[in-house]
Formats: sequence, C-alpha cells, structure tokens
Amino acid sequence: MGQYWQVVAPGREQQLTTLLWGKLGCIFPGGYAGHYLQQQLMVPLHKQKYVLNGKQHAEETTEYAEMRGANIKSKLRHLMANVEAIAAAEENTAENAENVTQVQGDPSLIGELFDHIWLHEKDICIGGFFDIEDIPALVELLFDELLGTWVDQSIVCVGDYQDTLPPGFQSESETLYDEEYAEVLSLESCAETFLKSLEHHCPKKAESFRQEYTRLFEKHFPSDQKHVLVNLDRREYVLGQNDFSRRDLKEARDRSVCSLGDAAMTRICWSQDPSVSMDYQSWDLVEGQWACHRFAIVSVSVFNSNINRDRDWKDVSSEVYEVLDEVWKADGYEQG
Repeated sequence: MGQYWQVVAPGREQQLTTLLWGKLGCIFPGGYAGHYLQQQLMVPLHKQKYVLNGKQHAEETTEYAEMRGANIKSKLRHLMANVEAIAAAEENTAENAENVTQVQGDPSLIGELFDHIWLHEKDICIGGFFDIEDIPALVELLFDELLGTWVDQSIVCVGDYQDTLPPGFQSESETLYDEEYAEVLSLESCAETFLKSLEHHCPKKAESFRQEYTRLFEKHFPSDQKHVLVNLDRREYVLGQNDFSRRDLKEARDRSVCSLGDAAMTRICWSQDPSVSMDYQSWDLVEGQWACHRFAIVSVSVFNSNINRDRDWKDVSSEVYEVLDEVWKADGYEQG
C-alpha cells in the first residue's frame, strides 16, 4: 500500500486535520499540508518579539481583551449550551453519535463549538448570540487563540515506516506516528465554519465577520512586509517569497504559490523508508534535517530587530526553494 504520512506535534499529541493524512505525494505538492502547517506557526504581531526572545506569552493586553473579551467568552459559553442541546436532540441514532465522536478532538471552548457547528451549521444561528458590535472582539479572540498554536513545539511530518527517532529528540515511544492524535484546529477552518453559519441567518453580521478577518490578518501580517520562517533550534531561517494566501475568506487558494509552511515541509519529513509516492525522490527529503525542531513565522522587521546578532543565524532560503521548485515541477505544479 505504500507509506502514509502525518504532520504532528508529538509533545501536544496533535496532528493536522486527518484530511491531510496519507501519501506524501498527496499532501505535500501543491501546498496542502504546508498551508495548514503555516497557520500553526504564524505568530500574531503583538506576540512575535516575545517568541523570538524565548517567551511563550505576550505581556501586553490584546485588542480583544480590551473589547469586552470576558463578555465574548460568556456569550460563547451561552452559545455552547445551545449547540449541545441541538446536538443531543439529534444524537438519537448511532450514525449521528458516531459523527460527533469523529470530529471531536480540541478540548477548548472554541474547538468544541467548531465541532458542533461544523455538523449543524444550518441549524445553529451564531449571530443570535452576538451583536454586530461584538464581531471585532469575536474575530480577535479566534486570531489570538488559534494562530501559532504549534510555536515552540517539536514538529515532524512522520511516515508510518519510521523506526528510529530523529537525532536529539527524546520520547518514551519508539514511533512518532499515531493515528489517535487529536486534530489541531486551524484559524481558517474555524473562521470559515463560523462565517457559513452566520451567512445562513445573519448576512450583515457575516459580512462584518469577513471584513474583520481580513482587517486583522493585515494588522498582524502586513502585506507590505516580508515574513520569515525561523528554526528556533538551528538558528536558520527562510525568507518568504510570496504574500500569505487567503487574507479574505472568500478567496480561493493558489496552489502554485509556495508558502513558508511548504518551506518547513522540505526539511521536517522523517522516515527510514524512501517511499513518498511522488516523482521527486531524495533521502534528504525523508530524513529531514529539521525533523522535530521548533519553528515560528514572524515579520522580517521584527526578526531583524529582536534576534541576537552575536549568534550565527543562517539564511537557507536558496537551498529550501531549490527543493520546493523541484518538488512542484516534478508533480505538475509551476510556482506562481
């Protein structure tokens, strides 16, 4: 059957969506896994300098906290009680109960809401629980809690034929491949589901939600600035060649454009078998030198102003993009 791969954060026992679990040739070329991995490594602007200085949490008050953050969470809990009642009413068959079990995985309030709304988006009116003035704070909460959740975590794209651990990585388990890992929730997936629910019942609030998402994306990741993927363990970095895709939830993703998530994918794969199910073949790919390292994506300006210049930071952009170009071309994509 060939080797299957999954992108995981072993320390958190999480994986990207199971839709990105399969042959490497299906999840890597075209940026499928890289797009979702990128969101787990993107650091909101107010947290970037703290991540680069070895701190996990910003010491500044975020915008959503100033904009009735406590009130938004109270309304989310009220919404949760409502959706649980709807779900319970529809779980009278074994099929519905099985569906709920399959999508659950994120223990957070937002994660649990996403699980239910994803199944019942036409039946749940999110807009009935929020005034239009609440929308900016709601979207800011999603950005603050769902972006960069894998920053400072060891990340690997592991094949199920793996039988040794990456150099320097310690684990009680002999394998990093685990189908039971919970799915990590991405900002984009959550925001899309919330938006669709709003569109069914509250078009004006839906448009406000969409516009606020685009505004906050621009605030945290300005389109007039370059961004950089930083390997926090090796002190190596890759400069972004393209702007982030899907700043607007209504935009389609351009699969010809390589992202910084794709850049990470070129060096985080790990297995002792070369089976990748794609035309590009290389042992350097399947025994990636960045497997189980820690990463972050920040703006170049923040990176330049916060890294310790006494340290030997290395730009590996050219080597990484050379591999990406070969992978994309070998599997029928031309970089945009």
